[in-house]
Amino acid sequence: VVPQLCRRWESSVDDDDDDDTDYDSSSESYSVSSTVPSAEEWCALVSQFRQRDDLEKVVLARRRRFRRRVEQDNDDPWSLLAKLEAQPGAVDFCYRFGLELAGSDAVFVGSSPELLCDVRGRSLKCDVLAGTRKRDLADPSADAALAEDLLRSAKDKVENDIVRAFVEDRLRDVSATLAFSSVAVVKLANVQHLRREVTATLRPSISNAAVLRSLHPTPATLGTPPEKARAFLREGEGFDRGWFAGPFGAVSAEDATFAVALRSALTLPSETFAYAGAGIVAGSDATKEADEVDFKLKPIDDALAARGKKNKPFAFEGGKKARRGVIIIIIIIIRGPPRTYTLPLA
Repeated sequence: VVPQLCRRWESSVDDDDDDDTDYDSSSESYSVSSTVPSAEEWCALVSQFRQRDDLEKVVLARRRRFRRRVEQDNDDPWSLLAKLEAQPGAVDFCYRFGLELAGSDAVFVGSSPELLCDVRGRSLKCDVLAGTRKRDLADPSADAALAEDLLRSAKDKVENDIVRAFVEDRLRDVSATLAFSSVAVVKLANVQHLRREVTATLRPSISNAAVLRSLHPTPATLGTPPEKARAFLREGEGFDRGWFAGPFGAVSAEDATFAVALRSALTLPSETFAYAGAGIVAGSDATKEADEVDFKLKPIDDALAARGKKNKPFAFEGGKKARRGVIIIIIIIIRGPPRTYTLPLA
């Protein structure tokens, strides 16, 4: 069923070949042919959200289509992941992931800063990650000022608090103890985020599947209330998210580590589709939120510009420690009802 899903996802992309004049790629090998939703559609969706008094938050995503300008012989799609791994902050703060299916030309890769869950016996860790500012790597004082502005932002505090409240509510039934750290800023290559670290002790007999069902999807990837946010995105977002924003990780008999498949890309022989999103809440500015998505997509743009040839076997990595598992679980949350697929790994 997974290869069929992959083919369905590949076939769902549009055939819009018009150049996207709202975004300039840094790559000489790739051009941006489309971004969905478009700039006008994005602003309209944010405006529609503001008119809804039954939505507290939605996470609106964009899909950017990079078309190859120059053919490269024997180009390795895994080189994109290798380039993402080499970017600042990737090793210390991001979970790198990838999947290539037999019989398909598609490879799905990404570098996500968000830990959905890390289970070690009865010990659980996860992240509350919401609230974003760009980086200014050329000026450390300006970069620090952006971080301070993020910490003081009432709008970003609301966005983070919504996710915190959700996680607290969902883990209460499965945890014997539960604690949240204070808010801190985590710095990545192009953006910096508000993050709270969550630790819990699971109740006896709570399975890894129960933890996943409790946490996914969080308001950091979907919105709240969940069903109303899902309906809003199905109607307006304009593309199939596929594996973007689903749980992606590895499990063993007792342990499990799953990240949220953010800042990800589906690579095909002649094109690459990159995905990122932004949380829309009361007080969100459509232009600033679109800029935020651009900042989040910039590492993929830079990786495409620097793309070389390097083989990379499947591995799910968290921080500096690589882990290999026996099952991949992917949940599709936006197009159609939520469904779970399992894929045994060789």
